[in-house]
Amino acid sequence: PTRRPVSTRRPTRRPTRRPTRRPTRHPSPPSSPSRSERSPPTRRPTPNRRPSRPTGGSSSRCVGDDKPETRRDGQRYKFKLEGEDAQCVDRRGRHYENGEISDVRDFEECAKRCVKDIRSGMLDSLRGIDYDCDGRVCHCLFDRGTLSESRNRRVFDRSNRDENGDGPVDDTSRERDFYCGKLIDMWEESEAVDGEDVAAVVE
Repeated sequence: PTRRPVSTRRPTRRPTRRPTRRPTRHPSPPSSPSRSERSPPTRRPTPNRRPSRPTGGSSSRCVGDDKPETRRDGQRYKFKLEGEDAQCVDRRGRHYENGEISDVRDFEECAKRCVKDIRSGMLDSLRGIDYDCDGRVCHCLFDRGTLSESRNRRVFDRSNRDENGDGPVDDTSRERDFYCGKLIDMWEESEAVDGEDVAAVVE
């Protein structure tokens, strides 16, 4: 019998394929939001600040000279600024009856007008001035009863006889845009010692 030739070739093996592992993916960190996506930063509310108090009119505008002097009939009168945003009162805290002069430009002119525009017989009762800078109104202050006579009121635009102040100005009460001026000295220009005027303190 005929033999089949024996093949010398080894059977071919199919290559073994190992299962391919998928690479493990680590979770990526979350991306930071873009500027446009970010919520606006929270701002602390700004506290409401009170505006600095004006003064209605500044003292430089209302008071050129805080110790004005004026003359009348050979006698000199000297005033002193006693308080800003204030009205004059006597030692018992009472306001003075007063006569008003309108359209007065400043504290110094108010002092002059209260000496020169009134009747001479009223000067002994004059105690000071209250100048309303905002309204440009000058208030000449007198002892109580001075304006009871109509002829004494006639020189003013208006008058107020409802107050009872009496004697020298001793203190002030708060009143916005007002300037209190106290009459502190009055003396005759002819009175002199060694060439200097002698001032009589108002009491």
